[in-house]
Amino acid sequence: MGRISATLLPPKRRLQDLQEQINLLQGQLRAGRGITVLTVCRCGHQECGSPPPAELPEDCLVIELGCGHAIPAAPPVEETHHRSRAELSRPASTTGRGIGPERHKRLLKTIRLL
Repeated sequence: MGRISATLLPPKRRLQDLQEQINLLQGQLRAGRGITVLTVCRCGHQECGSPPPAELPEDCLVIELGCGHAIPAAPPVEETHHRSRAELSRPASTTGRGIGPERHKRLLKTIRLL
């Protein structure tokens, strides 16, 4: 909206527009500053993380980590003899060998015929 048409608006509407513009500018300033990210842990183990501060900043993201000692140990993975569907069905002994000399000769004859 232009300056002339804005002056024709009632004072209440002009104040609302001004407040909207101020809110937009403040939002841009906050976005430019970034947000403080704190990773905290309440268990007290030094290797799990630092304890939360007494007072948190006004705008911050607090990520609370769990205790690393409370996570149960995973059992070792058992080896299975089942093949995956993604595995090749060819035996490993023929992989990468290329074609043999006899097949090579037949292929050259076929190419010459074409």
